[in-house]
Amino acid sequence: MSTDAFRIRLRYAELRIRTFAARSMLYRTARLGETGANIVNEGIACKVYATETLSDVVDGAIQLVGGKALTVGHPLARLYREVRSLRLAEGASDVLRLNLARGSLDLDKGVL
Repeated sequence: MSTDAFRIRLRYAELRIRTFAARSMLYRTARLGETGANIVNEGIACKVYATETLSDVVDGAIQLVGGKALTVGHPLARLYREVRSLRLAEGASDVLRLNLARGSLDLDKGVL
């Protein structure tokens, strides 16, 4: 296997691992929510981690495909725009991080 193919496989594996972690985090938070637990901090953490992971996955896919992925009509170009808007919905990641710290430290919310 060539060095380039090896690097591509490593990058692909890393993206799969991060996607698995984001999904697991979301499912755990949903299970906690079903019990009636206060999941404010967990929800914030999920939103931040999942949207940042999604952004990294789409960016990694674009790098693997190349410049063609950013042409009008390519599915990755559409995903890139949509993912960026998701990172702004409900607050930017840095603002959410501050809210998580405030909820945990000042308000004693969540189990995170």
